[in-house]
Amino acid sequence: MRKIIDLKSNIDPKKLKVALKNPMGRTPMIFLAILLSGVNLAAQADHEPGYQAHDGFFLSMSLGPGMVNINDDITSGTYSNLKMSGIGAIIDIKLGAAVSENLILHGDIISISSGKLNVEADGSDIGTIEGDNSLGNIMLGGGITYYFMPSNVFVSGSGGIARFTITTNDQTSSTQAGLGLHVKAGKEWWISSRWGLGVSAIVNYAHVNNEADNMTEVLNGTFFGLSFNATFN
Repeated sequence: MRKIIDLKSNIDPKKLKVALKNPMGRTPMIFLAILLSGVNLAAQADHEPGYQAHDGFFLSMSLGPGMVNINDDITSGTYSNLKMSGIGAIIDIKLGAAVSENLILHGDIISISSGKLNVEADGSDIGTIEGDNSLGNIMLGGGITYYFMPSNVFVSGSGGIARFTITTNDQTSSTQAGLGLHVKAGKEWWISSRWGLGVSAIVNYAHVNNEADNMTEVLNGTFFGLSFNATFN
């Protein structure tokens, strides 16, 4: 009995009165902890497997401006060398799938068109290619893209069959097939669980040996530009 009496004697009546007045004092903290736990679980539930991840089906589309440069070495022609340069635009479509997370294999369709091109023949300016006349190239091939996560920075390389196209008075013809190479690097930002938007720098190269009308020519074309990307993955 002494031990019980001693314990009771140590109780402060004032503190006891305060505790009785506020019996729910710890409840708000417990409620807040439960609420935060629920929010965290809901966020995890929203982020299902594949959320903002580079896996599965892959579609990338990009469009942008750049500089076009084409060098044409000619044998048995009026001129031995033509140089064409000016502003152009590129369309790049990639379709494929991830072979592992962040590593993607894809097919490519890449088209480059020119605006106004200045033409230099054997070192002398001879005019421009513009209006209904244009020069460009197209490449069909395949490549690989890798994303560095979590920054979502990527590098991409592709190769394939390239042709130069010539349009005159709404009639388009193309050269024989040659080699095409395409390199791109950039960064994307997620705007949903699967879609990302971004920007990239592009270098494109095409090399073609062409024979037409008893004339042989070697064409080398480069494109340096920027593009705006929309990617679904």
